[in-house]
This record gives sequence, structure tokens and C-alpha cells, in this order.
Amino acid sequence: QPPPLADTVASWDVPGMVCLYFDGLIHAAMSRRGVGPRSIMAPEENLNGFKGEPLLLHLRGHYVDPESLVLTERDHDQLYDRLGRISPAIADVLVRKQIGMTALYLGVSPQNRLLRRLTNVLRSPRNRPGSCGPIYFVCRESDDIDEAYWRDYDVEWLRFEPIALVSALSNALVKARQ
Repeated sequence: QPPPLADTVASWDVPGMVCLYFDGLIHAAMSRRGVGPRSIMAPEENLNGFKGEPLLLHLRGHYVDPESLVLTERDHDQLYDRLGRISPAIADVLVRKQIGMTALYLGVSPQNRLLRRLTNVLRSPRNRPGSCGPIYFVCRESDDIDEAYWRDYDVEWLRFEPIALVSALSNALVKARQ
């Protein structure tokens, strides 16, 4: 069963999410809420028949599809290379859908190599609509290495416990809808 944090994140009205883990918790939480997400297992996959449902890019695969799992060092190296060939349709959903699209990195290390590569690809001139919003990185602590690693991006460091921030954001979204 998805934990409360996954249930809360799954309730957000966002065009897409990138899952860096293969546990399927966000997919399960969305499905339980009656939201039929479009789950894809490869960054170069086409979105044939896409109708605007929430997009879930399972970057390291999903446990229900053992062939999709990215587990070994070689698998990670191949995924790193494949990220450079991300489908234009996926880039549309994640960053080109509207000017000012922003990213929230939650529950992942600032030194995650795949996240850095994905960010670099999505914010490249060929994928950007002209201006992207800032990247919000939720982590209790960042150090000089983290900040240097992300210096070329418009990163705002949010030094909160992820659960507290998700709860506060969800409360704000509920109030905004009212």
C-alpha cells in the first residue's frame, strides 16, 4: 500500500512526474484515487494515444515490468545515454507545455547523476519554451558540493522535511481551489 506521502503527492494536479524508484507507489496511489496515469518506462518512448492524463515517467522502470528495471551499473550507463534522446512528446509534457514550468525535486539526493542528466536534457535550448521556472530542491541539508553541482540552474533550496513540505503544499492547493 502506498504511504500517506505518496497518496498526497498523487492527488496533485500536475502534468507529469518522474519517478526515480521502481516501487510503483505513485502509480498505485493515483490508480487508487481513480486517476489513470500514463506510465512509461523509457525516456525515448512515444506517447501514442496520449490524451492529457498525468504522465508518470518511471526512469528506472517499474516492478510490474521486470524487463524495464534499471539495476546494474551498465543499465544505469545506458539509461544515462538514452536520456539524451528523450521523446519530444515527453519533453512537451514535462517542460514545454507552458512557459514558466517549474520542477520540484522531492525525496532524491542532490547528487543523483540521473536527475542531473534529465534536468540538463530537459532544460537544453531544444526543449525549453523560452523560459523555465526555478527548480525547487527539497532536502534538509545541502552543502557546498551540492550547490556547486546545481549552480548552472535556477535552484531554490527548500530545507524542510519532505513530509512537512508536502503537507503544507497540499493544504495550500486545497485552499487555492476553494
